[in-house]
Amino acid sequence: HYAALAKIYLSYLKPKNVILLFFENDNSLVDSTELHRKYYQSINKEDYIIQINGKIGPSKKVNEFNEEISNYIKKGFEQGFLFYVRVNLSKLKKYFLLTHLREYFYFIFFKNEIFDTTKFAINEVNDYCLNNNCNTYFGILRSSNFWDPRYFYEDFKISLSKYLQKSNKGLIYFDDILKHDDKSNYAPKGPHFSTKSYEIISNRLLNEIGDAFK
Repeated sequence: HYAALAKIYLSYLKPKNVILLFFENDNSLVDSTELHRKYYQSINKEDYIIQINGKIGPSKKVNEFNEEISNYIKKGFEQGFLFYVRVNLSKLKKYFLLTHLREYFYFIFFKNEIFDTTKFAINEVNDYCLNNNCNTYFGILRSSNFWDPRYFYEDFKISLSKYLQKSNKGLIYFDDILKHDDKSNYAPKGPHFSTKSYEIISNRLLNEIGDAFK
């Protein structure tokens, strides 16, 4: 999804600096599927956004899609209980497929690899900035030890660093200033960081950008 966002928006935004931050849970077997690969490769940015009078906005296809989703949800509310049963049953698919268990076994045997979706995102950003004279920065954020515990962060960090070295890029990380076992660093619920932590992350990124121009 990072690769898709870059492919769609960068040429419109024309940034001077592009920061791509990976979360630990982005290194996911689910995101490595053939479906994601085909989707990314077939993306046509004009299908998603349009530019009018210097401003970007949703395309006709996006507006139609949003309307369909809205109607689907409205019908679901009308159906009541059956709708919620159907939605929750569909969520069980990934558990029946033992996705997380398969993922752990994969990381044990292929711990030095990163998935194609991660490579797509890095390559998309690097290629754009190489052709459009902008700067790229890459970082990794660790999941909390209690909301969304993961066990292969160090492997992902090492693998990312090695891949980035191929394009002479470094990896920014935050382990020294944001401890993954400190609840105050994370939101009250869910795997994301607290507002205080995002401020800390932002300051380090700003310093990295500033140091690059010294």
